[in-house]
Amino acid sequence: MQIHELDVVKLKNGESGTVLEIFNENAFMIEISDEKGQTISMPVVKADDIAEITYHYN
Repeated sequence: MQIHELDVVKLKNGESGTVLEIFNENAFMIEISDEKGQTISMPVVKADDIAEITYHYN
């Protein structure tokens, strides 16, 4: 799975977020927001934590 900045991903825990930064092929900072667009959290996740890419940015 090729993940790029600004892709939207679904995590295995059910949360979805936008990839803000790629540290390496196994570590990504994502932004998880509520329905109003307010940031809830910005975790760094491993590739193994990502279930799927739900939106490819460009």
